[in-house]
Amino acid sequence: MTRNLQERFHRSHPRNLVDPAVVINSLLGRTAETPWEVSIDYIVMTIAIIVYTILIVAVFLSGQKYQSWRQISYALLMAPIGAGLRYYLSKHWNWKQDVIPSDVRILPFRLTHPWGTFTANILGCITLSLCYIGQRLQVTPPDRCSQLQGLEDGLAACLSTLSTWIAEMQEMPFMQAIVYGGGSMALGHSIVLLIVGTGLWTGSLGARCDFV
Repeated sequence: MTRNLQERFHRSHPRNLVDPAVVINSLLGRTAETPWEVSIDYIVMTIAIIVYTILIVAVFLSGQKYQSWRQISYALLMAPIGAGLRYYLSKHWNWKQDVIPSDVRILPFRLTHPWGTFTANILGCITLSLCYIGQRLQVTPPDRCSQLQGLEDGLAACLSTLSTWIAEMQEMPFMQAIVYGGGSMALGHSIVLLIVGTGLWTGSLGARCDFV
């Protein structure tokens, strides 16, 4: 979080430092995708689908022999779902500052709030809390424990975002950034406290389940 907050002062988004498309386009001076780049995108997507399909088959055919690795396999299965959901929420629920005419940039908070990122982060908190509870129930078998760990490391990790959250606050007016950042943290902590706290207060939680 500290690393991302530093970007507020440097006026750059950390994802631009590691995004291959941004780096390559910057080095080559490109401002738009060429037909060659589009072809590469399709090739990479096709390879990704093939690899993902092979992974699905491998997970369900591996059985108990590789039980200790199954939490990693489940995380790989869940990660694209989390990333895809976050992309969808960001694309369809976030306000677009660059398409708002300059003379009407001051819009009501309910319209200019990045609801997509906010929803993704809250869903990530809910997923993490429920998985935490599920892994500490006395009746959780090893394979179910691996599945829950995969949801934490894959789905929740790729669904939630810190860098985008910081970058959005960077572009907001000061008071709106305070409300957005503070509201996200307050609601996220409240959800974890409610879900995990309920399990602790009722005495239904024990030690974390084993993967093997």
